[in-house]
Amino acid sequence: MFNLRDDETGREILRDKPRINQESIKFNELKKLPPNSLGYKYYEFMSSHEFTPDERPLVKYIPDFEIAYIYQRYKEIHDFLHTILFTNVALRSEVLIKWFEMVQLGLPVNKLILRSTF
Repeated sequence: MFNLRDDETGREILRDKPRINQESIKFNELKKLPPNSLGYKYYEFMSSHEFTPDERPLVKYIPDFEIAYIYQRYKEIHDFLHTILFTNVALRSEVLIKWFEMVQLGLPVNKLILRSTF
């Protein structure tokens, strides 16, 4: 599994701990972007489902602050995965995203989730 501390960008993320929320994502600005840009597609996905980035609850019960942040960040990028994979929010799409996460992120929990769906 990839370790964020092994990469300059990963270390920067762990140091600064940026969040994906309504304060950091300006939807009024995203809708002005070119229609084929990631920002516009993210805006379009979120708007079409009436989602906001603040809907992801904060991580609880993880005593290690760094691991808690990583898990929070993982939850916050979920809707970006819907956007880049051109999926909706149906169960089939969620399973596709879990497959993608398993392959790209190497998260063992996704193997468990996928095994339980079949």
